[in-house]
This record gives sequence, structure tokens and C-alpha cells, in this order.
Amino acid sequence: MKALRNSLIILAMLAGLLVAGNAWATVYTFDVTSGQGPIATFPAPYATVTIDLSQTTALVTITAAPYTGGMYLLGSVGFNLADTNATVSNISVPNYSKTSMGFGSYGTMNFTLSNGGSNGSLSTAVQSISFTISDPNANWTQLSDLLVTDNYGYFFAGRMIISNSARTSIIAQNWFGNASGMNISDIQSKGGPEPSQVPEPSTFFLLGGGILAGLAAYRRNRRNV
Repeated sequence: MKALRNSLIILAMLAGLLVAGNAWATVYTFDVTSGQGPIATFPAPYATVTIDLSQTTALVTITAAPYTGGMYLLGSVGFNLADTNATVSNISVPNYSKTSMGFGSYGTMNFTLSNGGSNGSLSTAVQSISFTISDPNANWTQLSDLLVTDNYGYFFAGRMIISNSARTSIIAQNWFGNASGMNISDIQSKGGPEPSQVPEPSTFFLLGGGILAGLAAYRRNRRNV
């Protein structure tokens, strides 16, 4: 009987660890360094993209880079998704809605957040935007499950607006996107630091549940000795 109880303790703790292991997410980060027209005359990077990817959700944050001569601002931003069933939620700023649109030589992104249809509007441009891409039926295990390059070789593009420091006038604006020839696999392996594994909040609850179950069985075992 003691051997059986001890086995149950071990199994309960292992179950918590194994379930928790399936809840880990991978964080990918890349800089956006390609600019079109007058944007190309300003120093890169123009923005940084961070994607916290789990099996069915991607938490995306796009942040304009600092610029000492003024401000880099984001107009419309877009990704080319491999998963065309994905939806968007939790958009952090107003006046942005999902659409599909072209970004000059960067091609058409099938998942675009447009700021009210006014790409060059200084009043609606933002320094940072975050949102959630999700598909409950997805099985995203790597970034290439979520993103795919378009016919021009790009998977991210947007409208870059450069204003003066007071944000009262536009200095330049045009399209920008990921570096030409940049592969999605580059982000996973050599496009910066290796992707870091970070636990989702649910991991801690699952792990804690497994440990508590093991402790409860252990206490019952002690009482019956």
C-alpha cells in the first residue's frame, strides 16, 4: 500500500510538470531596418517588433525607435500571416482596425491594422501599438507557423511618419518594412539573440497544482503510517 501511495505522489507531481511544460511561450524580437523613399535617408532601425508566441495566441508589440532629431511614429502596420483564420483583439490604441492593404514595394500584407484609413495622419500616429493575434484551432510552435513572406519577400511593413520633436509638423513619411532578404528563420536562429523561453502565467498555476496534489497525497500517507 505504501509503495502504491508513493507512486501516486510521484505521478501527481510529474503530471503537473508535464502539463506545465506545454504552456511555455517563445518570444521573438526583430528590428525593422528598411525604409522606402525619404525614410531611407534617416537612421535605422525605425521600429522594433516583439512577438510572444504560444500555441494559439501571439502577443504583438511594435515600438517606434527613438530619434534624436524628432520622433519616429507609426501609421498603419501589417503582417503577412500564414494563418488566414487568425483574428485580432486587445488593440492598445483607438482608431485602428483590421484590414488588408498594400505597402508600396513591400507588397500587400493580409493582416493590417490601419489608423482610420489615414496613413499620413500625424494626429492618429502612435509611438507604440500592441495587440493579440489568435486562432483557437492553431498549433503555432515556431514563428514560421504564424508568418509567411509575400510575393516580394516581406512579412512586415508599415507607414513611418517622422515628425519634429514637438510633433507639430511632418518631416518625412513613407513605407518601411523588414530588411530585404530577411528570412523568418533568421529571426529564430540568428536575427538577434536566441529566442528566450518564458513561462506563461498558466504555467505557474499548473505547476503549483501538481505540487499541491503531491503534497496532499504525502500528508495522507503520513497520517496512515
